[in-house]
Amino acid sequence: MTPERYRQVGVLYHAALQVEAGYREAFLAEASGDDEELRSEVASLLEAHDKAGLYLAAPALDVAARWLSERKASSLIGTSLGRYRVLSLLGAGGMGEVYLAEDSELRRQVALKVLPVEWTGDSRRLARFRREAQILAALKHENIAAIYGLEQTSERNCLVLEFVEGETLAECVARRGALPVGEALPIARQIADALEYAHAKGITHRDIKPSNIKLTPGGAIKVLDFGLAKARPGAEAGTEPAEKAVGATMEGQILGTPAYMSPEQVRHTGVGPQTDVWAFGCVLYELLTGQRAFPRDTAPDTLAAVLEREPDWRALPDATPPNIRTLLRRCLQKDPARRLHHIADARIEIEDTAAEPAALAETAGVPRGGPGRPWKFVSATAAVAVMAAAFALWLGSKSPVPGPAETVRLTVTLPQGVSVTRGPGFASSVALSPDGRTLVIAGTGETGQRLYQRRLAGQDVVPLAGTEGGSAPFFAPDGAWLGFFAEGRLKRVPAGGGVSVDIAGVPDFPDGVSWGPNGRIVAAFGTRSAVYGVDANGGNLEPITALEEGEVGHSRPEILPDGRTLIFDSGGWVHALDLTSKRRTRLVQGVAPRYANTGHLILSRGRTLLAVPFDLSRLRVGGSLVPLIEGVEGDTATNCVGDRHYAISPNGALAYVPAPALYGLVLVKPDGTERTVTEERAWFENPRFSPNGRRLVVAAASRAGEPTDLWIHDLETRSATKLTFEGGRSPVWTPDGARVTYSGPGQRQGIYTKATDGRSEAEPLLALDGFHWLVGWTRDGRTLAFGAIEKAAPDQSSRSSIVAVSGGESSRVVGPGNVWGGRLSPDGRWLAYYTLETGSFEVYVTPFPGAGTRWLISRGGGRDPSWAPDGTEIYYRSGDRLLAAGIETSDGIRVLSRRVVAQPFSPPLYDDYDIHPDGRTLVLVRPDAPQGREVAMVLNWFEELKGSLLAGW
Repeated sequence: MTPERYRQVGVLYHAALQVEAGYREAFLAEASGDDEELRSEVASLLEAHDKAGLYLAAPALDVAARWLSERKASSLIGTSLGRYRVLSLLGAGGMGEVYLAEDSELRRQVALKVLPVEWTGDSRRLARFRREAQILAALKHENIAAIYGLEQTSERNCLVLEFVEGETLAECVARRGALPVGEALPIARQIADALEYAHAKGITHRDIKPSNIKLTPGGAIKVLDFGLAKARPGAEAGTEPAEKAVGATMEGQILGTPAYMSPEQVRHTGVGPQTDVWAFGCVLYELLTGQRAFPRDTAPDTLAAVLEREPDWRALPDATPPNIRTLLRRCLQKDPARRLHHIADARIEIEDTAAEPAALAETAGVPRGGPGRPWKFVSATAAVAVMAAAFALWLGSKSPVPGPAETVRLTVTLPQGVSVTRGPGFASSVALSPDGRTLVIAGTGETGQRLYQRRLAGQDVVPLAGTEGGSAPFFAPDGAWLGFFAEGRLKRVPAGGGVSVDIAGVPDFPDGVSWGPNGRIVAAFGTRSAVYGVDANGGNLEPITALEEGEVGHSRPEILPDGRTLIFDSGGWVHALDLTSKRRTRLVQGVAPRYANTGHLILSRGRTLLAVPFDLSRLRVGGSLVPLIEGVEGDTATNCVGDRHYAISPNGALAYVPAPALYGLVLVKPDGTERTVTEERAWFENPRFSPNGRRLVVAAASRAGEPTDLWIHDLETRSATKLTFEGGRSPVWTPDGARVTYSGPGQRQGIYTKATDGRSEAEPLLALDGFHWLVGWTRDGRTLAFGAIEKAAPDQSSRSSIVAVSGGESSRVVGPGNVWGGRLSPDGRWLAYYTLETGSFEVYVTPFPGAGTRWLISRGGGRDPSWAPDGTEIYYRSGDRLLAAGIETSDGIRVLSRRVVAQPFSPPLYDDYDIHPDGRTLVLVRPDAPQGREVAMVLNWFEELKGSLLAGW
């Protein structure tokens, strides 16, 4: 067969595939003319197609459609279908013809989509037609053409649709070529908005293309033709199985238009909303370049290009913003797992760009192009951009804005019922994208932990899909991916949310994570960890640092922009490691270091952020430390242990969780009334009622970050007595109420006990050289339970256990592992504690003192358990709620019920409440002002940093 003959056969075969089976013979007879050999060749291909399900997709040829239209249109024009008088033919497709008609009752023009009369008896075709009507009826959106009804007569079935004036995007591009960026983006935003709405309703369009999108004279777009749409079973469009209702035109045929079909459509491997994301990318590419993303002459070549080739990215105009280029690449990822997962993220990205005047500069000039350009809409967009100019100048910058720039401060508040997550571990709960335009916060609410996002150009704080159970967020250097910790693993997810991808299983909770420019992620885990590295695409953890003699662990690592320098803290000092030469330098006292591209190290001492000049080439600091920000949240009982919740971006944004300056102690009665324990304000921790309920012991410091001492408050006389003067924390009462047992001084010197009458010195009970906390005494006063981080080999992460000590002998009850907190039941038979084994904290109960079976108490996250005095309930914190689980203990532990005791509860501190022996009154630590939901931001912070450093010198 000659090339010309091959072309003739191919064109006629592809055109015939667009004709319904009943019309093919007539079509071939007319289209092939006297060439019987051509007709025979094509007929044999069609027969093979029908028998074997062969697929050579119908191309974007309108040969067959025009033939059908001309053959059948004349029979309807001038007639009436019900109350609709047919005026003219608008177009035709695989599901019938579309006519312009007039509604004789309402005196308006409508579009009638008429099902071919030959299909009237075809139940499958009718079901599909009705399905399209149901889908359209479920979609009420300004950018989706509306349906007015379904008209049925004895011979005809038609959809009554909104008539949309204007031209399709295909016609617009054919007439004008590529559209200016400032005009294309508002159009794309409307398309994304329409698809976002449809996807939220469970509906995938499956045939998004320029010819199915109309541009009105006013600049608005309307998405048309949901004839191939797929509705998720049970979605609002109905409950009929979607594939059955809107299946292929014939067995074996794949739906869609080749130039806009996603790879999964081509392979027939199942489609979903990401299919529309792909098509959206094709449409946006075509608007910006004036050409298709996969331009080929034939359908097979087009499909091959879809599966194997990349668009010509060089064709994008120079004015295309970098983030839009990235967006297009993410939309046109061939692997759905790597493709942009939600069209809403495309809409948000475009909206952010629309707020940047530079991105829309073309819209401010003299109009280019002929009549029909939607200047009204473009002008409105430009006006919005101008109004946002001051803010957008900062948002759009990749480095500090030259010249003086005003520092902007703002507060981002999580949704009601969600608080900033403290832990697990000591990693920061906030992260900033490299461009400083997106803030991510780890939050804990009623449904557990997850990540939340705030785009600075928007207003809403929204949960990120795919981050359930997540904490410790961190961005990739290009901002395209977001890493986090969940379910005992490091994971990553597209920056706008989506399906998460595993990176590696980890041995403990994160103690700082950083994604370097070389595609490597570094992290520390627990409190006795070296720094480990892992490939961002997945792999095994490999040690990078080695603990030196006397070191407890390395924490909060960060890879610097040069890719060869690692900074981290150890023992309260910041260290730098040259990854090439392995040369290590101790730099300056402090923790939680971050590198600012002004040439400074940012670090924390207590709750204060400080800056010091840093010579990256020589790994040296010079000059004086200058205080920058006071009151950054973090567990700072010592300077070398604890989290610091802050983040900086390369272009000068700072985000941090503000620490409350002081707290109060509050008693809450069963009826909700409250009274303060003391009028004094301090940094309170670990309140505990005495066995008779008349007194309260609490650890307190005059300001955050200072060592705490123990105070005893008489609840009847409202007087207070200082019990310790050299430090003390984590107190518990002896069963007779005569003594308090506690950790201290300095939390590394072991366990002490002291009489509450103040007449004797503290007595050492047990020497411990690691971090530990007290659980409590058994009722007979013979056994003490405490928790401690155990020593581990230098290449292992920290391990914690709960231990029982009796008669000088000790035994491990639970652990080693991620075991924390702990309270003994009133009868001493049970131990309640919480652990991180599942990736989020959950409360368990196990027999005491012998380890054995354990039972899960919490559901959806829980920590800080405490027992009701009668042992019938276990209280625990879950997010910002205090819950109580009713239990039965006759045969093990059985949870009978769960109830909310208080919501919102105090901020998610640790071990910050207690239950009175009456079983009804609470004591809790509460900040003077509402805390827990807010994150502070400082924009153009580098300007303030420079000013502070100059003032300090």
